[in-house]
Amino acid sequence: MTDGPTSQNSRATKRSFVLVCLVTLGVAARFFVLTDRYAVNVLFSDQWGVYNPLFYGYGIWQTFTMQHGPPRLGVGIFLTEAVALATGWNTRAEAFAAGFIFCLVAIAALYLKWRLFKSLTVWDSLIPLIVLSLSQVSSNAVVAFPAYSAVPVLLLMLYAVGLTCRNVKLRYGALSLLNFLLAFSCWGIFVGLLTPLLLAFLLFRHAAAREGAAKRWAGVALAASLLSLALFFIDYKFQPAVGCFHFPHYPPGDYFLFVAHIFSYSVGVGCRYQKVSEGIGSVLVLVFLFVLAAELRELARGKEYEPKRIVIVAFISFSLVFALNAAFGRVCLGVCAAVTDRYQALLTPAWLGLYFAVTGLGKRFQRVSACFLIFTLCFLVPQLKESSYERDMGHYTEAKKKWVACYLEKEDAAVCDVDAGLTIYTPNRNAELKDKLDYLKRRRLNFFAGQ
Repeated sequence: MTDGPTSQNSRATKRSFVLVCLVTLGVAARFFVLTDRYAVNVLFSDQWGVYNPLFYGYGIWQTFTMQHGPPRLGVGIFLTEAVALATGWNTRAEAFAAGFIFCLVAIAALYLKWRLFKSLTVWDSLIPLIVLSLSQVSSNAVVAFPAYSAVPVLLLMLYAVGLTCRNVKLRYGALSLLNFLLAFSCWGIFVGLLTPLLLAFLLFRHAAAREGAAKRWAGVALAASLLSLALFFIDYKFQPAVGCFHFPHYPPGDYFLFVAHIFSYSVGVGCRYQKVSEGIGSVLVLVFLFVLAAELRELARGKEYEPKRIVIVAFISFSLVFALNAAFGRVCLGVCAAVTDRYQALLTPAWLGLYFAVTGLGKRFQRVSACFLIFTLCFLVPQLKESSYERDMGHYTEAKKKWVACYLEKEDAAVCDVDAGLTIYTPNRNAELKDKLDYLKRRRLNFFAGQ
């Protein structure tokens, strides 16, 4: 007696599940091993500003709505506070906490894949490879900043899971809450800007289909999304991320090139060979735009609620809008300023959206070929630069350790910046930095612990 198709599919699903779990555990282990190797317990760069609620005793709402440059920090700052208070402001612990959030992102994305397609395949191993990439490790080990990308991306995954709910009350209730949290959580503001458009579309669709209950709940969610935006802009002050910011920038083509470099770096191609990077990045941007346009066209043609297409559109739109915003804000530094690890986690949704679009292809050959291409671009090619990533992380590790040793001996930040070849505080306002260092020393926090 032979096994039927159902039994064979069940065994294939179990094998896929085991493989996906092993890959996830493997890349997570690498993430934490490298974090342990390169993270240093010293506040660095943006962290000096992000920790202001702890330095100055902000209230809950003031902390939640605090700006650090253009965005507000939202719920992510509470994770930083919780870890700091539990560990004596240990930034190594914060790096591990941020790594744990990225692991949750991978798990949430895998669950989302199951919700959308009701299946797991061996190709779903791409999801943890995309989420827990080397660039994520590098950025996290140098400056642990969970509010910047880890928390917003996790909230976006949960937002997408909410889109898969068939119960309209649960769906629109979850979207309203998560949209509010996203709007105030750093670059999640772009979800806050896109959500009213999505809800207006769904409201129109429900009205056309005479779905009364769904229409009412979509209308309530639309009103809530607009209220969230209104709350966001109360007392909001535009603060350019760089001093050279100006608009418009000339030549305007630099905006596109900046975006192209962001995407080319997501597959490990830096700015050393600038034309190559611009070429690869341009192709990638066009691919994402093509997929986005195709999904939008199918959404416009369809008559039923299609969470797969909505998730793909939301993910790709979010990353493209983020990249364009980064171009507007930082292109004055030169197009190669796009080549930085800190942006890469915010491109994760676009790559996941592309993978979900590929998974929905009807022909097996096209599906397998596209998945292998994503595997090559998102994992194999970046792996060739592993030694470069580790060299860069090692540079910052040694410089930070040298700075800490210098400051414990001399207590002169300016001298230690020169000795270590590293500016520990950005912007370099010596009086404010001295006050903060004295605060840490009096309370034996951060690198003063145990002194």
